[in-house]
Amino acid sequence: MVFAERGEQTLDVHKGILITHGTSLRLMATVFECIQDSDLKDINPTKDWKRCRRRHLQNYYMVVTTMEYECASCMRLLYDADTCIIEYLYTVPEARSQGLGKKLCEFCRILADQRAFCVIATEDACAYWMSLGFIWDESKDTKTLNEFDDTYLMCQSVSV
Repeated sequence: MVFAERGEQTLDVHKGILITHGTSLRLMATVFECIQDSDLKDINPTKDWKRCRRRHLQNYYMVVTTMEYECASCMRLLYDADTCIIEYLYTVPEARSQGLGKKLCEFCRILADQRAFCVIATEDACAYWMSLGFIWDESKDTKTLNEFDDTYLMCQSVSV
């Protein structure tokens, strides 16, 4: 699997779920609509591009579609040639406990290939990310990535 071309989106099926991923404006708008009723409502994907240029990373969006929801779960990635970082993951409350977030993360791990695979996690979410094999490395400087004081950069080994 490979990242979609800039401005494009790709459909893939992974472990029985339909995942649309890429950088298209339509996909970005879908993510924006999906997170409006969440704790992430202060995040505005239309402003992500400017922040990403400042960080020297690329934006990438993923959406899980089910029979019930156009966007049951969504994710934003930041990546470059060496690193792939999950900036946020959201699953609509009615679609939780179905393993959608876990499957989306597994798909990202495949997509990341040999890149370092990390997540920017809130303190409340650290236990979830640890259950998926991420660990906090205090030695990593996260100030250039992290815009929030209550988050941690957690990484997974390439071999996981």
